Amino acid sequence: MSEEQLQILLPDLIKMNRRSQEALYHGISPSLLGMCCRYIQDIYLAEEVMLNSLLQIYTQIAQYRNEGSLKGWMKRICLNQCISQLRKKEKLDMTSIAFDLTQDYAEIMDENTSPYDMEVLEQAINSLPLGCKIIFSLYAIEGYSVAEISSLMDCSHGNVKSQLSYARKRLSAYLIQHHPDYKPKKNHLNY
Repeated sequence: MSEEQLQILLPDLIKMNRRSQEALYHGISPSLLGMCCRYIQDIYLAEEVMLNSLLQIYTQIAQYRNEGSLKGWMKRICLNQCISQLRKKEKLDMTSIAFDLTQDYAEIMDENTSPYDMEVLEQAINSLPLGCKIIFSLYAIEGYSVAEISSLMDCSHGNVKSQLSYARKRLSAYLIQHHPDYKPKKNHLNY
């Protein structure tokens, strides 16, 4: 669902209009569920977190202040729900997060990106320790800044930068080992 479509629904969502809520559900739930599945491996639990996120979105939509995108605001609520669930469940034991990049990022793959390339990248990301995987995902996939990740994860900027550097090194080593055509770039994560 585009930002423009969300803005059209916004006044009716604030009024708690059921049809608008249903339209939002059908338009945004695949994206939110994809996000949840990146952090929570159990599909049923991921669906529950997504539904809790939607419930929170419905009840707090009037608090949206038109600062930034509405879709980004909704994704932040969902991400916070995911992290909350992980903290409750396992004290942030990150070993169970699995990535499926082809599901959510098919639109950014060009004709030169083979399914094999995406599979290798998914495997590389899944080989990271859970905390590192979450921080890398927030930065490289979700687009959060180091400061935002630091605040969200309740850790220092230095810790986030250290985890990103570690992830970059681990991913590069994995790709060198498993993908013969991979050529590492110098510090492609500009934080």
